[in-house]
Amino acid sequence: MSDMELWLVDLVSCAAGLEQVEAATPRLSEACRCQLDAMAVADARRDRRLTHIALRVALERTLGA
Repeated sequence: MSDMELWLVDLVSCAAGLEQVEAATPRLSEACRCQLDAMAVADARRDRRLTHIALRVALERTLGA
């Protein structure tokens, strides 16, 4: 049986920190940013953006840069 991890991120309380991390060291590609910008619903766009940032940070810390 393999080890599993479950990562939970409170996007509301972590939003400012995630945005600061992304501003300091961008992880989202231009294509990803364009895809997110095309989303019509602002709340969904924000949540998706924060989710992408959080996932990339978690993966980077687990697997390396």
